Amino acid sequence: MKTRAKGVTPLQVTQKLYTTQELTALSLITSDASDESQALNEWIRYCNRDVGCLLRVASVWQYAETIGAFNLKPGVEACNGVVARLTNVAAWGLSLSPGEIADIKMRADACESNILYTVEDFAKQNAIVAAVQPSVVPESASAGSGAGGGVTLPFAGYAAPVTDPVRASLFGLTAPVDWVSPEVQTGSLRLWDVGVSWKEIETSKGVYDWSKLNATVQRASALGAGVLYVLGNTPAWASGGKGDSAPPSNLNDAADFLKAICTKYGGAIGGYEVWNEGNISRYWSGTQQQLADLTDKANAALKGCSGSVQVVAASTGVRASGTFANQYTQYLTALKAKDWPVDAFSVHAYPLPSGTPASRVDLVAQFKTMLAVNGAPANREILDTELNYGLASSSEGRVPLSDATTAAYISQSFIQSVQYGIDSTYWYLWSGSDYDLLGGQLNPGTPAAKQGWRTTYSWLVGSRMQRCGSAGPSGSVQICQLTGADGQNYSLLWTTTSATAKVDVTGLGSTLCRLNGSCAGAGSPTSVEVTESPIRIGG
Repeated sequence: MKTRAKGVTPLQVTQKLYTTQELTALSLITSDASDESQALNEWIRYCNRDVGCLLRVASVWQYAETIGAFNLKPGVEACNGVVARLTNVAAWGLSLSPGEIADIKMRADACESNILYTVEDFAKQNAIVAAVQPSVVPESASAGSGAGGGVTLPFAGYAAPVTDPVRASLFGLTAPVDWVSPEVQTGSLRLWDVGVSWKEIETSKGVYDWSKLNATVQRASALGAGVLYVLGNTPAWASGGKGDSAPPSNLNDAADFLKAICTKYGGAIGGYEVWNEGNISRYWSGTQQQLADLTDKANAALKGCSGSVQVVAASTGVRASGTFANQYTQYLTALKAKDWPVDAFSVHAYPLPSGTPASRVDLVAQFKTMLAVNGAPANREILDTELNYGLASSSEGRVPLSDATTAAYISQSFIQSVQYGIDSTYWYLWSGSDYDLLGGQLNPGTPAAKQGWRTTYSWLVGSRMQRCGSAGPSGSVQICQLTGADGQNYSLLWTTTSATAKVDVTGLGSTLCRLNGSCAGAGSPTSVEVTESPIRIGG
């Protein structure tokens, strides 16, 4: 079993107690909401995931339409159920279905006056144990000032490594074959949005156009990279003309297509992702049971072709929290019933447009928690198969990033992938020129982003992680410590904000390297200036 990094801490629970007298002071801000779903979603946003705030919402929910005097009914267990559900909603950013909203309202209506409750009480009463994430990269937190006013790190010196060596396949990339060859090292190319989808290859049943896939596989070979093929875009002949997102009328058609690719290319294509963003109707309009059935058939066809091929579950987008919570849960439930016919799970952890790598970590935590609570095997690999920053959402426009910030975000993301147990991370994407869908650009005209990628690759590949920590105001200074392929210890430091921090680095080493590729002997410094662009100190 692989050594897996820490995904999330256990669910945090509120220890604050609330009485009915406290609750009467609460004024509902959603009395004009058109329906209960809108009202509750407004409260979730207003509370900003604060569990205590959500507890108040639950306790006065019966007055969502008409505010009046409290007349709460007996039912300790019912109130605890409300609190526990809303705790999960708050902690992991999940959404609620109409049925769940009705259930919460019913339970809240049964709450008893002047009774004190905590989520911990409910957990004990119902023998609920927080999901345990796969094994750990130890983490520490500390704050304070050290010599010369610098931020004090949470530990001094170095420790023993706890992970396997980082593989080149951590550095994945999407790169269309008809654009210029990537100018960065990559361990794997993901084939989506590159002109080789199912409908573009199998133009009619049993008739294939292999030209672009041939060129793509040749490029990957020249780069020394593996290939992850993504099944998607159903041909019209297979869906009955229902569109790219429709499931094939006969799932065996998709399985036969994958078997044809596997037979033709053998080990040149080492992995297959069963579908792209199967929780989003734009890409998959079938049911999640159909998607699980397709996954099972794809696994059987591919394993029948080659026992060494990696079958990756359909990817899921996380920032669309409603479809993630509801659709992906259904998909996992159906996969579990089939005894998990996959070798790996796939997430797309794009944050909202204004999000940062720290926001992405929160989404990874939600994803790993979703796997754990649904009983997914802990020894399967986890891939983040699309990542970028600043992409527009339904509520926020695109946020373009500077070349320097893109370099910093790329570097932070790969470091955190090691920290949080993401085996491969695929940057979307390498392009011939600026691509206005994306916030972070990686192309021939982005020197900082290219160099940031190359530098981070040289730091990480072959290294083993020891531990990570945070320090400074609100934990804004991050540090991860590693043992390099040469056996030398080193530390990577960065900030989660654009502000600069003075950090006490006494005893961490005498050579300081920056993301732009420059290195210099620092003479065993006692403090350094740290920004959002990671630096390396060691040796």
